[in-house]
Amino acid sequence: MAQELKTPSGPAVDPEAAAQAVFKALAQKISEGELEDIRGLLPKEVRELWPQA
Repeated sequence: MAQELKTPSGPAVDPEAAAQAVFKALAQKISEGELEDIRGLLPKEVRELWPQA
């Protein structure tokens, strides 16, 4: 993820912070059941970034 988040005009975006922001936004829009399905599809390393409720 870090490679994909580098910006040409500035510092790289923190990949962990970006992933956590996406997960937080998803949690506001998607049902808990759907979130569990998504978490189950993620690799362990990414799943561990998911904020705890």
